[in-house]
Amino acid sequence: MIEIINARVRYGRKMDRPAIDVEKLLANEGERIIIIGSNGSGKTTLLRLLLGLVQAESGTVKVFGKDVSRTYEEVRVSTNLSEVYSIINTSVKDIIRIYAEMKGGEADEPLGMARKFGLDKILDRKIFQLSTGQKRMIANILACPAGRAFRQY
Repeated sequence: MIEIINARVRYGRKMDRPAIDVEKLLANEGERIIIIGSNGSGKTTLLRLLLGLVQAESGTVKVFGKDVSRTYEEVRVSTNLSEVYSIINTSVKDIIRIYAEMKGGEADEPLGMARKFGLDKILDRKIFQLSTGQKRMIANILACPAGRAFRQY
């Protein structure tokens, strides 16, 4: 479930104009939401807000009934936004292991997926050493649903 009520996010030099301003967005578990909009319209900011990567200056933002500051504990929430894992200064292999542990699973399957996609040569590198395509592939592997790459919830 997603609940956003009267949430506003502003950042950067454009503090006079909000990046997003959501009056009300409610989605029940099992419902799907498609986010569309032009460049700069706030799509990624909305995802960052739901993941707790940016703070709303006002309002309420909850995912599965929890304040977004606790979203990292929720196994049903995954993303392929690179800022979630690129802040860790360690190898790709260790990031996969840490992420799997946070999600309550084992690293064997996501590591196997990386090898299957020919990424075994980059597992000992750090994220900043990867190409954009390699980063995207690792991000997509990490974003796999809990039932696929991590334990069932």
